[in-house]
Amino acid sequence: MRAAILPKYGPAAELQVQSVETPTPSPNQVLVKIHASSINPIDWKIRNGFFVLRLIFGFMRPRNHILGIDFSGEIIELGSAITKFKLQDQVIGATIGGAHAEYICVEESKLAYKPQSMSFQESAGVPLAGLTALQALRDKGNIGPDQNILIYGASGGVGTFAVQLGNYWGSNITGVCSTPSIPLVKSLGAKTVIDRTNLDQQLSKNQYDIIFDAAGHGSYGTFKKFLTPNGIFIASTPHMRDFLPLLLTIVGRKKAKTLIARLDGQDLAIISKQIEEGHVRTIIDSIYQLEDIASAHLHAEQGHSKGKVIVQIANE
Repeated sequence: MRAAILPKYGPAAELQVQSVETPTPSPNQVLVKIHASSINPIDWKIRNGFFVLRLIFGFMRPRNHILGIDFSGEIIELGSAITKFKLQDQVIGATIGGAHAEYICVEESKLAYKPQSMSFQESAGVPLAGLTALQALRDKGNIGPDQNILIYGASGGVGTFAVQLGNYWGSNITGVCSTPSIPLVKSLGAKTVIDRTNLDQQLSKNQYDIIFDAAGHGSYGTFKKFLTPNGIFIASTPHMRDFLPLLLTIVGRKKAKTLIARLDGQDLAIISKQIEEGHVRTIIDSIYQLEDIASAHLHAEQGHSKGKVIVQIANE
């Protein structure tokens, strides 16, 4: 099979599309023919060899030489213990690496049925971004109707899902994004959209029940004055700067929280249902072929994507 291989940490040029052996599923796995994948920030952060990620993914060199978390595709082989899925089922899923390839073996607990209203390209952008948004707002924020929610980074991969999910739950969504992205964020259901270049001038103190930093660039210290007395700040990605606020707010009314998304098929099924009902859609920024994955990484790494950067692997 073809796969994008990362032999060592470094710039995007280290990624090489090579022919490698197709994996064989274990009893509790299925073999998926991948039609499309996507680029998430964690992909280029692993590739660059961020220190904390080296502790997880291999200190000197990556243990798994194939990156990629999100995928959509078709099941072509079943392990002997598989009970939920069958051959030719179209699925979406998320796993720790391996999705930037033509085939992947994955546990059925990491899968959900692909939304039939979506293409493989659109559905490949759902898993990690959708799960992060869902679990942040639902599990960390206890989101409810009529709450005032601020989504910072509202036009990015996670942010576009967060705006739509918050709107679905009946909250009052304020999105923060760049000037060119304002029409997009409004179209997703945000009641108010703020240009991030004028943030302090446009936000009001003690206004928001939840502030979700979907871009991973903010901090509790920056946003706490805009929280209600019982407000919650949620960082979409753990940073060293978040650990002290996490500790200090254990006993206070205002809370600082962060999360690492659970790659959970049941939560994926919840998002898939909302997609089928017309509440949520994927925003695609750009589509790259697998052979151009280095360019896809470079584009995603710039941090200006509106929605998801997709990697096309099989012809639809």
